[in-house]
Amino acid sequence: MSYAQRLLENGALRLLESGDIRDLELFNPEQVCVTYPKTAFSWTDRTGITTPDVTGPLSTTGLVITGTAQAGTLVITADGTAMSASIGIAVVLWDERGNPISVNSGMLTLSGWCKNAAGNYIAANGYGVTPPGFLAVDVSLAAGYTVLVQSIIPSGSVNLHTKLF
Repeated sequence: MSYAQRLLENGALRLLESGDIRDLELFNPEQVCVTYPKTAFSWTDRTGITTPDVTGPLSTTGLVITGTAQAGTLVITADGTAMSASIGIAVVLWDERGNPISVNSGMLTLSGWCKNAAGNYIAANGYGVTPPGFLAVDVSLAAGYTVLVQSIIPSGSVNLHTKLF
């Protein structure tokens, strides 16, 4: 096998096999990722939720599917009237044929002291390794999603806020 030194873009020399050099020279660079500005998608609000969408086994027939476009992450947060309320959230993911392919569940906890301008307690604690007050769901491989409320404890009125990134 023959070797040759090549100067890399960063100015460093690198010893490469001849076959690797040919592969690099024939490589047609393509953009392999896209960064979307935070304004590419807008927030969607679902307000005045007082009863869960799910109270037992659920048939996905008839659920409204929201397209994911080119987004990679769905962010969900909430606010509500009951301090320290726990809100169970389920996200159904869909393929391009309209078939449900996965369901993700998580929980948001509302603050016990911090309110927004409308007088509602804002989300304070996320679930797992997500940022505080948010659920983040990877939707990069899904064609669509549906967000459902599984529980509201204690009862009260809840507003869900979702945004694709």
